[in-house]
Amino acid sequence: MNDAPLDLSTLTELFGDDEQTQKAILSAYSSSLLEYQLEFERAMAECSAAQVQAVTHKMKSSSRTVGALPLADLCDLLEVAGKHGDWSRIEVLAEGFAPSVGAVRNFIASDL
Repeated sequence: MNDAPLDLSTLTELFGDDEQTQKAILSAYSSSLLEYQLEFERAMAECSAAQVQAVTHKMKSSSRTVGALPLADLCDLLEVAGKHGDWSRIEVLAEGFAPSVGAVRNFIASDL
């Protein structure tokens, strides 16, 4: 089992072996993670389950596309909790959010 925060084979399957394209996609994704993280932090500060749902939905899709599957799975759980207004579940899951985002960004930085 691969515990890496990002599976690069996902990018290869979608975009081929072009390293320049992959690096450009990962760089853009890494930048978007910072924006999403700020949105998530605002949603948490405002105790807005609807905003948690919205931002994690966006993150889930882009994360799956680039192969950041553990983060995508966490976003999926947060999205469902947000949809149901389950704030206690959101709070528990949110503890892993920043570390997961950081792990993906660090992995990308080390690969680029």
